[in-house]
Order: sequence, then structure tokens, then C-alpha cells
Amino acid sequence: MKQLKINIICCLLCLSVFLTAQDRQDSLLRVLERTTVDTQKVQLYFQLYDATAFNDPAQANEYIQQALKLSRAIQHERSIILCYDKLGGLAMQNSDLDQALFYYGLADSLLQFMDWPREQAVIYGNYAGIYKDLSMYDSSLVWLDKFVALAESISNEGFIAFGLNLKGEIYRYKGQNELAARNFLQSLRIYEKLNDQNRMADSYRFLGSVQTTAGHYTDAQMNLQKAIDLYHKTNDNYYLSQALRDLGYMYRLQENFPAAKDNYLQALDLARQLEDPFGMAQTKENLAELAFLDGQYEEALKLYREAFEQHQEINDTYSVAQAQIGIAEVLTQRGAYSTALSELEKAERFFTDIDAPIALRLVYKGYHKVYEQSGRPDLALSFYKKFDVIQDSLDSVTKTRQLEELQLIYNIEKKDQEIALLAKDIQVGQLRRRLLTIGLLATFLLGALLAYMQFMRRKRERRLEEERHLRQAAELEKNRLEKERLERELASQVLQLCRKNELLASLKGEITDLKEQSHATDKSGLRRLERSIQSDIQSDDDWRQFLATFEKVHPDFLAQLRRHVTRLSPAEQRLTCLLKMNLSSKEIATLLNISDEGVKKARYRLRKKLDLSSDVGLQEFLINLPGTAAYR
Repeated sequence: MKQLKINIICCLLCLSVFLTAQDRQDSLLRVLERTTVDTQKVQLYFQLYDATAFNDPAQANEYIQQALKLSRAIQHERSIILCYDKLGGLAMQNSDLDQALFYYGLADSLLQFMDWPREQAVIYGNYAGIYKDLSMYDSSLVWLDKFVALAESISNEGFIAFGLNLKGEIYRYKGQNELAARNFLQSLRIYEKLNDQNRMADSYRFLGSVQTTAGHYTDAQMNLQKAIDLYHKTNDNYYLSQALRDLGYMYRLQENFPAAKDNYLQALDLARQLEDPFGMAQTKENLAELAFLDGQYEEALKLYREAFEQHQEINDTYSVAQAQIGIAEVLTQRGAYSTALSELEKAERFFTDIDAPIALRLVYKGYHKVYEQSGRPDLALSFYKKFDVIQDSLDSVTKTRQLEELQLIYNIEKKDQEIALLAKDIQVGQLRRRLLTIGLLATFLLGALLAYMQFMRRKRERRLEEERHLRQAAELEKNRLEKERLERELASQVLQLCRKNELLASLKGEITDLKEQSHATDKSGLRRLERSIQSDIQSDDDWRQFLATFEKVHPDFLAQLRRHVTRLSPAEQRLTCLLKMNLSSKEIATLLNISDEGVKKARYRLRKKLDLSSDVGLQEFLINLPGTAAYR
């Protein structure tokens, strides 16, 4: 009875929120009908976008398109830029990175002729985030430098901390731990000043993880514990689970197995509460490793197999292969050599196909151990040589990265010294200019000459400004025409894909009818034709072309979605893209070659994997993921 009352209250609250949002939208639409001033209409469209972005992203997109159309008509550049910025943000939410780059590029081209440093910084920050997600780290760092420089020029500490944190993540991915730690620490100091506890917790966790990798365990433990305390305080259980796993891993490296196990078990309990299958599988692998090191081989094998099954359920093939290596290690220790070799062979095939030398190194190490313990020294030696070749290569890469990191640290310190000297020179120069001004003011004739020169300079500047406006108008018209052409091309591509699948599905149905009416001797040709049509319907080429275009509109969608669910299958990724485009169930069924009922089931599975509560709509969640762009 108590639970029933709670459910009724939640439903009433959801209905109240929905009605409030609907009332606000209706009110804004009534005001829009009465408004005659175009600039006010644009602002109303922006407010309508804000009112509908959560529960009706497709409608919100239409409002932005209307705002863009009207802003062009009245040639209001700032509104046009904001429209491009919002469209780019929608593209990032849908992980259509190419489309996001397109919209941000349009905004950037207009900003080149304006003095609007804050919005320019937003665009640069978005560029940096997109290139980081594309693993183009050097390009991301270039845009980050521009972003931070603008953030410093407008004294926006939140922007500066964001840029430093993003730099830290990039250096961490590149294996340059010292530079990563420096940037995380600097961003942490700013977040502490701003009292932003969520971002403070993230910075503590990143810093602790980097320090663990570098072997600075005391500092790592301190920072990871601070992150855990803040996650507890803000009730952020998802990242709390990750921080507990990080702390457990640090204890495992120190061979403090009881403390490691305690943190892993806490992380596993949270993952179960969150129904996070990837988190549960990863934690079970951690616990399996501890059990193996402690000689509890039966427990280790049980945990590895449970992790293996959960990775299979979420279609995480990379982690499946890693679990097979762990299973093989336990089987080898128990003397089940043939079964261990079978597991290693499966893992080897997968890692060879995806060209993962680090993982293959572990496979070869496993082969070496199996053959060494089973009395086959010749084979053991051959696999040890393969292991040694990869290890030497990795060591070489590590040394190169370390040298690059030392060079970067030296350059940064040298740059800091140059900045300090430059500041001193500027102070001296300012003093000299003040003395010179006093001398000039004392001479009337020279003052009159300077006034005349100033008048002529302004006259030239006005002429140059007029010429700049003419060039700018021409560039805007060119960009507008190019944008409209690309929009027509995208709409045509989606329509052609839908029509093609409808036609092929219809032909397939007719062939099925013909098969039932034909003689046995004629059916083989019809079956080949049917398989050919089915293959064309399921062709990945069309989907790759579709996703390439889609990601130009919604660049950061899938990347942000991974903060809530680490692994999505290709079919689930396609479904999220189509839902983002607000296509009907019938259209989605046609594009995915499934039934309407299949679409409903796929939506249900996606909601469950995302762990959405009943009061949150699926599309509302997808369009309103936090942090999909730089600060706005």
C-alpha cells in the first residue's frame, strides 16, 4: 500500500511538471502570435526551444530552425550564431560529430568578424571536445590552447578549469602522466575556489588514477578518498562505483588484498543497485584476479565466467576476450591445459582481427605459461619470443612518450619564464609611454600634429570598415546558400534510404509469394534473389553513409551517452540516432528492417539499459544529456 501511494505521488508530480511545461509553451505561443517585432520573435523562439528541449526535442529543433530563418531575414548576426551553436549542440548530443563541426564552423566564420570572445571560446571548446572524442589529440590540444587563451582574456574561471581538465584527460590518454596530473591539479584548485563539488570529485578521481599509474600511491589514496567522500555527499553513485574500483586497484598494486577486496565489493554492490552490467562485469574481473593471486582458483574461475557471461550479454566483445585470458590463466594453474589453450585461441583470433598488440602480448604470455607447465619448452620459447617482441615495442613507445613529456614540461616552464619577463618589460614600457605622453602634452605644436594624424587615421578606419562590411555580407550570403544545399542533401539521403528499404521489403514479400506458387525447380533462383535483397536491406554501407551525415549534425551524443551506459550495440546506436531525429515507429521499423513491435521492444531494452525512471521520457533523456558542449 505504501509503495502504491508513492507511485501515485510520482505520477502526479510528473503530470504536474508536464502540464507546467505545456502551459508555458502555450503561453509563449500566444505571445508569439501577438508579437510584431522580429527581434522579439527570435527571442521567443529561443524560449520555446528551452521549454520543449526536455520533452520534445524534435519540436525544439523546429523552433531553432524558425529562429534561424527569421534571424537571417533580419540579418541579426548574434542570433544566427546562437542558432548554429544550438544546432551544433544537438548534433553533439546525437554523436554526429561531423555535423556538429559543420554548424560550429558556420558560427566560427561569422565570429571572425565580431568582438564576442565568450561565444568564440564556446566554439573553440566544442572543437576541442569533438577532436578528443575522435582521438585526434594533437588537434584537440591546439583548439584547447585557443579556448584557454580566450577564457583568460575574459577572466572566466569556469572555462579555464574546463580547458585544463580536458587537457589532463588528453595527456592521460597519451600516457603522459606528469602533464596530466599538472592539469588536473590546476583545474581542481579552480573548482575548489568555485565550490563546484561535482567537478571537484571528478578532478580528484582523475588525479588519483594518474598518480596510481605513476606509482605515487600515498597521494593517489588521498585524492581517491576525497573523490569518494564528495560522491557520497552529492549522491552520485555511478561515479562513486568507479572511484571505489580505482581505489581497489591501487590497493591491489600495493598487494593489500583485503583492502582491495573491500573496495571492489562496495563497487559491485553499487553496480548491482544501478543495474550497471558493465560495472558488475568489470568488478567481478577485479575480484577474480584477487582470488587467483590468493590461490582461490575455484572462486577465481567462477567470477571470471560470470564476468564473461555479462560481457557477452552486453555485446562487449573486447572484454569477453579479456575474460577468456583470465579463465585460461586459472585453468592453466589447475592443469587443464587443453581447455586453457582453447580459451586463448578464441582470444587470440579476436585481438588479431582488431590489431590489439597490448592484448595479444597477454595472450602470448598465457601460451608460454601453458606450454612451459605442460612440458613443451620448444613451443613455450616460441611464444615467449612473440611476447618479448611486443614488449620491446611497447617499451620503445613508452620511452618516446616520456621524452616527449619531458620536452613539453621543459617548454611549459620556459614559456612561464618568458611570460614573467614579458610582464616586466610591459611594465617598463608603460612607464616610458607615460613619460613620453607628458613630454608631448608640453609641446602644443606636436599635440596639434598628433590630433591631425588621429583624424586621418579614423577616416581610413571608417573606409576599411565599410569595405569589411561589404565583404562580410557577401560571405554570409555564400554561407547561407551552401548551408541550404547541404540541408537539402541530408534530407534527400534519409528519404532515399527509407524508400529503398520499403521497395526492397516489398520486392522481398512478392518473391516470397512467388516461391509459394512456383515449382521446386524454380525456387532456387527466387531464394538467391531473396537473399540478395535481404543482404542489400541489411547493408552496412548505407548505414555508414547515414551515420557519417548524422554525426555532422549531432556530434557528441554517443560520447555523452557512455557516461550513463558504457556499451551500446550498433543496433542500439542506430536506434538512438533515429529517435533523436523524431522519426515515427513505422519509419524506424522500415529503416532497421524490423516490425513495429520490434521497435517497441528495442525502445524498452534501451530504456532499461539506461536505467531511466518512469517519469523520464527516452527522447527527453537523449536530448538533455548534461555537458554535451563547452560552457554556455
